[in-house]
Amino acid sequence: MRLQPLNRFGRWGVFQQPARSSFEVRAAELIGRTKSGALSRINASVAQAPRLNERSLPKTDVSRIERAQTWWRTTAGLFIHVVNSSHFNVASIGIEHSPSSCENSSKFTPFVLQLEKFIKPGQEAVAHFQSTNIGVTNSVECLNIVNAWEINPAADPHGSSDLRSPSMTSNQGVASESLKEHYKRIYAAHPDADAIHDSPSFQAWLAKYPAYQRIASEGSTQEIIEMFTAYKNQQ
Repeated sequence: MRLQPLNRFGRWGVFQQPARSSFEVRAAELIGRTKSGALSRINASVAQAPRLNERSLPKTDVSRIERAQTWWRTTAGLFIHVVNSSHFNVASIGIEHSPSSCENSSKFTPFVLQLEKFIKPGQEAVAHFQSTNIGVTNSVECLNIVNAWEINPAADPHGSSDLRSPSMTSNQGVASESLKEHYKRIYAAHPDADAIHDSPSFQAWLAKYPAYQRIASEGSTQEIIEMFTAYKNQQ
């Protein structure tokens, strides 16, 4: 369904009609639940790529999440309703936005939204973020969820729902000795691993190599070490 935004919000929007559309009813209900606190609101930050220890959800799960989403915008920013019908803890979502019709895929701009907290299986929440590049027109707009990632369970054995402390830099409470050894070996080979991973130049380099993108999200210790080495050798 390809729609046109009405006033300040829209799931692709809606053609203005005298009577309230099903979208308007749905959006109003979600906005009311969010304001009352009945629907959890999770802050999200726009990133260049998924976090180092995140892995992709199956495409079938992503499709179910996308079909259930509704988005709107206000002066406070953008809001995306995410229903997690997968069996995974959703930690980040990948979206694509177009300030024109959804059929014109050449104009899509991808974004990775990193959530401060998990959206657990069977739960729903509203991701809230601000971007000057999304939702700034009053014409036809399109926003789709096209990817989703979870934190690799091996990197978060306690299943913490708080994602604000990157697992690459915080090992407090980690019971797994093998995981501690994993980080120890990475930092021994590349003490600057954190700075490299967070740098725009590394993220741009990573975007060119799908194989390294997989390694960055779920690679072995040696693969990650070799990935950083390869990056340095090319600089």
